[in-house]
Amino acid sequence: MTSARPIPWNLVGAALAICLVAGVFAIIEPSNRDAGALMEVLRISSVNTILATGMTLLLASGGLDLSVGSVLALSATAMSFVTEWSSRAGLAAESGWFASIPAACAGVIVGAACGALNGAFVVFGRIPPFLVTLSALLIARGACYNLLGSSSRSGIPYIFKEIGRTPSGAAAVAIGVAACGMVALSRMRFGRQLLAIGGNEEAARLSGIPVARVKWTMYALSGAFAGLAGGVLAGRTGVVTNTDGDGYELDAIAATVIGGTSLLGGRASMIGTLLGAVLLGIVRFGLQSVQAPAGTQKIASGIVILIPALVDSLRRSRRL
Repeated sequence: MTSARPIPWNLVGAALAICLVAGVFAIIEPSNRDAGALMEVLRISSVNTILATGMTLLLASGGLDLSVGSVLALSATAMSFVTEWSSRAGLAAESGWFASIPAACAGVIVGAACGALNGAFVVFGRIPPFLVTLSALLIARGACYNLLGSSSRSGIPYIFKEIGRTPSGAAAVAIGVAACGMVALSRMRFGRQLLAIGGNEEAARLSGIPVARVKWTMYALSGAFAGLAGGVLAGRTGVVTNTDGDGYELDAIAATVIGGTSLLGGRASMIGTLLGAVLLGIVRFGLQSVQAPAGTQKIASGIVILIPALVDSLRRSRRL
């Protein structure tokens, strides 16, 4: 006789919170009830979903990356420069699908390189990830300020322009990335290795898991996700600025925490992360729709993060 599967209370709680918050904003502002509002929420959530997918996999292994917001901006900056250079060379990167692929790939490669460098310092240099990625956050943001100054750039690869042109395009990319993360976490050996490392790194090493290689690879992938997110954000806004992605690393971590991923590693839920990103998107869109002050929006986001974390902590303490 098999025992009943435990109820995933973190997913239930996130889903109920989505229904509750969406219902409240639909009552306060009737225009939030139409399909356009739903698509706007998905568009707002898309970038955070991509970042949070990489963050979930990284946290599962016991890692952390505070630099994803700045790496996003640096990747978008590199993408913009390559797009403008290729356009001047007559390759039409801003108006052709195939011609825009090298510029789009450049941003993802820059992101992956930043992540790989972070991973090298964490894994091989044995420096705490908090310090490494905090330093990377400052360095990448400073590089954006030096490259862009106070101006913005409009060179966006055509492929990302088309993705960002409609809410459904950005949402489709985000859902696809989250689906890949879900498969990796639940169906692939790589995902099981991440969870094993996060649960007990020494035991994972003794069991034959190549801990250093897996962790380094995950940091590189986290950077690549940030590069992709930079392209999606640039396609949505139409410009690249030195403040792109500012604070997005906190949103990504928040989405994972709301969804039930442990900050200590060993436990992760990609579905929960997706629900967490959507919940934060609803909160942000709803507060914008009622023209709430920026300070109020941040306070509300902080409360949304704290409540599920507190409930999860109380539930785990009762089990003990």
